[in-house]
Amino acid sequence: MQKVVRAMVWVPVICLFSGCASTRQYVPLPDMSKRIGNPQQSRIVVMRPGRAWASVPVAVRDGETRIGRVGPNGYLCWERAPGTTTVTTEGRGAGKRHLTLQPGQDYYLIASTRLRLSGWRHRLAPAEWSGGLMVLDGCKPPRCQPE
Repeated sequence: MQKVVRAMVWVPVICLFSGCASTRQYVPLPDMSKRIGNPQQSRIVVMRPGRAWASVPVAVRDGETRIGRVGPNGYLCWERAPGTTTVTTEGRGAGKRHLTLQPGQDYYLIASTRLRLSGWRHRLAPAEWSGGLMVLDGCKPPRCQPE
């Protein structure tokens, strides 16, 4: 009986904290060695500094476009036409950030995930250019997987 109870406790914990949260990007990844490939475009970078306990992947959208999912210590990066957009994380407790994009500019967002009694909560916070580069330096690039 004790083995059954232990299994009931540990199996969900192992599944919850296992490394299932790799970073995958569905849209083209721009050349990261250049600040912006096309000066008529805007670049958005969503970074997720790592937390070992928060291995839940976070799905990211730019308006209606699925960008990818970002895991701990990962980032997503894409370029798009300037204008107004809303970058969101999907799921319960979704994060949302409204942006007005200017040509030739890059925008850094830091995604964070917290476990609350009601479930996972996502947040998107803006980062300054220099701070964004420091966080980005500690993140792994995504695996590109076109839809």
